[in-house]
This record gives sequence, structure tokens and C-alpha cells, in this order.
Amino acid sequence: MKAYKNCQSCGMPLNKDPHGGSTNSDGSKNYMYCSYCYENG
Repeated sequence: MKAYKNCQSCGMPLNKDPHGGSTNSDGSKNYMYCSYCYENG
């Protein structure tokens, strides 16, 4: 999976995300969206 620099929904820089990015339902990291747009799958 490609690691993006910005959230693909809101455009927030992922390196500025206080939670370090979002998570999938299985607990793995998701590198497309920030934690505000996508959390726990």
C-alpha cells in the first residue's frame, strides 16, 4: 500500500496528526487517512 503524505479525505498532513495516522478494524495502521477521518476501520 502506498504511504501518502496527506489525508486523502481532508488533506491534513499525516505527519501533523496527533495520533500518527488512522487505524484499520484489525488494529493495523492505515496510511491513507488521518485519525479524524478514519478510525478503527
